[in-house]
Amino acid sequence: MTKSATITIEPFELSALEQLSKIIGDRYTGSGITGFFQKAGFPQYQHDGTTKWRFIYQVLQEIQTYPSGQYQVAKIIQVLCNPQEFINNGDYHEEIVGQVNEIIKFYGLKISIETGKIVYTGKKIQV
Repeated sequence: MTKSATITIEPFELSALEQLSKIIGDRYTGSGITGFFQKAGFPQYQHDGTTKWRFIYQVLQEIQTYPSGQYQVAKIIQVLCNPQEFINNGDYHEEIVGQVNEIIKFYGLKISIETGKIVYTGKKIQV
């Protein structure tokens, strides 16, 4: 997210965190998950060999309990969707961004396919 924009992000529901966990778990190997969290600024989280998505789910739940935790989760989403992580695999990048956008649209957010950054759409989907 750009620092110039001041938007309010609601905490992510557990169902959203679970779906994000499954996307991240499908994207990375066990050791890759540790590297992913290091890139996102959370080197304290090292995959312990448990089921990947369950480990990630627990981590995301914990991070969201931090002060302004939902913004930290948004930062993690941006690392996941960084187009430079998908050099020579643009189709997979588009697939990941599409999956993430299906989740975060409920919060009035969208990932820019070009930059991998979260943008505020102002259109929250009501369930």
